Amino acid sequence: LEVATGNVVAIRERGLVIQISGSGASGFLPSEVLPGRGYQRSDDGIALANSKMRFSLGQQLRVRVAQCDEELGRIELALARS
Repeated sequence: LEVATGNVVAIRERGLVIQISGSGASGFLPSEVLPGRGYQRSDDGIALANSKMRFSLGQQLRVRVAQCDEELGRIELALARS
């Protein structure tokens, strides 16, 4: 999996949970790898935003796998470059 499309399915304090389209797999996109700084989860829990960018539930993103821990079953993602 080099670059894939996925949808934001959950907003966490420290990032986004992304479901990869067509695979059923999901991964975590940490806020520290998002462009800019100072991301905060909205009070209603449907977005993660800073002063310039906003990521919302259901939003489609292009991502790539940054790290994979097969033992723990965890996939860490990064935004794909356009």
